[in-house]
Amino acid sequence: MANTPSSVFRVTDPELPFIAATAALEVDNVIHGRGAATPNLQKLSNLLRNSTSHLDHSTQPKHFMDPVSVDVFQRAIAESYNCHLNSIQDIAQKASEVAIQMASAPTKEDLLEILKRFCLELSRQAMTTRQMMQHSRSESPYKK
Repeated sequence: MANTPSSVFRVTDPELPFIAATAALEVDNVIHGRGAATPNLQKLSNLLRNSTSHLDHSTQPKHFMDPVSVDVFQRAIAESYNCHLNSIQDIAQKASEVAIQMASAPTKEDLLEILKRFCLELSRQAMTTRQMMQHSRSESPYKK
């Protein structure tokens, strides 16, 4: 089954900042014993997994994410995991690892804190990027 645009990680998805921020809240609730349900964390995991699942299959096209989404993801990883990824292959590998971490219903507090920071940073980066894109469209000299 092919991935539809709404089932893969895209910064242009208007729901992405909300999903990521809500996932951070869910993780915070798990950390503080206020609940165990993480439907938005799982949704975010699915978006990342759907964006990377085809990378190992030679019968499907070798694409990952659009360039803007790659940049936002890389910035969120750099801020939350304190690591810098130097290639698209490194970024794709990290996206796959993060998706697995999210899907595994982690219980270790240090991993939960990292995932919470990642989700918060992803939400912030996605919202900032979307606002910049909308602002640049509204100020285009070609727009009538």
